[in-house]
Amino acid sequence: MTETKADTAAAGWDADIVALKPGARIGRHDVLAVLGQGGFGIIYRARDSQLNRDVAIKEYLPTSLAYSTDGMTVLPRSTKVAEDFTWGRDRFVAEGQTLASLHYAPGIVRVFDFLELNGTAYIVMEIMKWGRKHQCAAKLALCRCFWFCGAARR
Repeated sequence: MTETKADTAAAGWDADIVALKPGARIGRHDVLAVLGQGGFGIIYRARDSQLNRDVAIKEYLPTSLAYSTDGMTVLPRSTKVAEDFTWGRDRFVAEGQTLASLHYAPGIVRVFDFLELNGTAYIVMEIMKWGRKHQCAAKLALCRCFWFCGAARR
C-alpha cells in the first residue's frame, strides 16, 4: 500500500511526507514531532534515550538537491547536484562544530551533538520550554543564519 499525504494527515501526521515520522530513530534519539521545516531541512522535537531529555534535531535536507528514498535515507536528486549536496552537508557539519564551540555565548543555541547518518547530517541541540517560544524561535533562527551566511560566501 502506498502512503499518500491524505493518509498521513488523517493519521495525525500533517508534516511533509519527507519528514521522519514519530518513533523514527536518529542515533540514540526518538523523533517525537516536527517543529518546523523549510528549503534546507527539517527541525524535529526528539527524546534523547540515554540522557532522558527532549532535544531539537536539525536535519540537512535541501529539497532542491536531495530526497528521502525510504523515509530515512537521503540521496542527491541527480549526479548534477551531488557535489552541491555534499558541499552543503559539509558546511552543515561545520555549522554544528562552530555552534558547539560557542556553547557559553549568550543567545546561541547549545549544540549537544552532530551526526552523519542516513546519507545526511543532523545537529542535536537544546530545546527551550514552550513557554519561552519566542526565545526558542530566535535561537533556531540564529542557527539558520549560520547556514545562510556560509552559503552566501560560496
